[in-house]
Amino acid sequence: MLADIGEHGDILIKYSEDNFVSDYWNLQIEAAFMPERLTDNERIKYNEIRPVRMAPNFEHVGFKSFEAWHVDEHVAKTSEDKIEKWHNLAKVFEVPLVRAAGLDDKLETSKAGPRMAELIDPYVAAKTWGREKTRKGSIRKLLLLAKISGDPWPVEITTKGVRDAIEKHISEVKAKKGAPPSLAMLESLRFSGVQFMRTMKRKGHTENNPFIDADFKDLGANGIVKSYRLFDKDELHNLFALEMPAEDRLLLSILTVTGMRLDEAALLTWDQVKSEDGIKYLLLLDSENSDVAVKNKGSMRNIPLPDVLKLPERGIGRLFNYTLMDDRKTNASKFLMKHVTKVTIMETKVVHSLRDSLKDLLRDADVAKKLNDYIAGHSSGDVVGKYGDGFSLQKRYEAINSVKHPWLA
Repeated sequence: MLADIGEHGDILIKYSEDNFVSDYWNLQIEAAFMPERLTDNERIKYNEIRPVRMAPNFEHVGFKSFEAWHVDEHVAKTSEDKIEKWHNLAKVFEVPLVRAAGLDDKLETSKAGPRMAELIDPYVAAKTWGREKTRKGSIRKLLLLAKISGDPWPVEITTKGVRDAIEKHISEVKAKKGAPPSLAMLESLRFSGVQFMRTMKRKGHTENNPFIDADFKDLGANGIVKSYRLFDKDELHNLFALEMPAEDRLLLSILTVTGMRLDEAALLTWDQVKSEDGIKYLLLLDSENSDVAVKNKGSMRNIPLPDVLKLPERGIGRLFNYTLMDDRKTNASKFLMKHVTKVTIMETKVVHSLRDSLKDLLRDADVAKKLNDYIAGHSSGDVVGKYGDGFSLQKRYEAINSVKHPWLA
């Protein structure tokens, strides 16, 4: 074709070979990477231009081909017309704006896929949950996040967007309830978002996890943390002076003298009541006859019973008749709190306070902190610790028996 265009051939070759061609592509590649803010190492896999054959497009200047343009150029009426036509020729070699290989495809695919709410069910189904309560809580939090953020595609979620959604949620809760949600609750929402987006990133729905850097401390949430308060000795006397069903009294007594968690005790079976060298103890380790429910492996331990605790005549099956709930929980708290609220009006004094009260009483009896933690299940426990690391049953019995419980007399 160039042989047929005579004296203008050199000019066309110049347009094709000039540095502006390579410079143009370098600029386009740089512009494509800027929105992604990729590092040099992250760019490596994209450093190949998508293999598209670029052909001159004469439609930019109103002609179907170079020949059509060239014929028209020869009949141009004035020299000014010719100059204009040659200036326009540069537009023939303009190329469409493209991104580096794969970047366009990823973003388009992510936006074309399911939104956040639609991805929650498959995310939950694929994940292993230790407790049903945790699973249901995660679903509830993720649905709330989807709702307050407008059910976005995962690729659309940004740290700023997360903060904006949480700020809006705080305003709505405050308007409805007269007080903002707790910061602890918002942090729980953020953690659920972090876990969800980690999976979305692995699945290719997004490249980022904006919940990791989200910070809600300055958004006006209630940052006051309510911690449990201990029962004082008068309250313990008043509690056990109340008229109550025998099983409520027994459960409260076990909680008071052992520091066990509520459902550790409420789920006890008679097979877990053991005796060794004259010491009665509660087995919180799995065995042939017992599949215990504890918070974690560090809680798997043997707990000696002090002499002050009197158990009823040995039976079969469970010690208590409280209703079993999901996750091997019981409704025992509902019954025991009826008694607690009769001796205190403080919201921070609950059944769990008995556990902290025992730790305080053990400390006052000069029981070492490490042994104190071991009894409460705050250490490595009887399964996690190395052989010989723990405290003997005799040592634990002496420690737990050193606390006097006149309220049980």
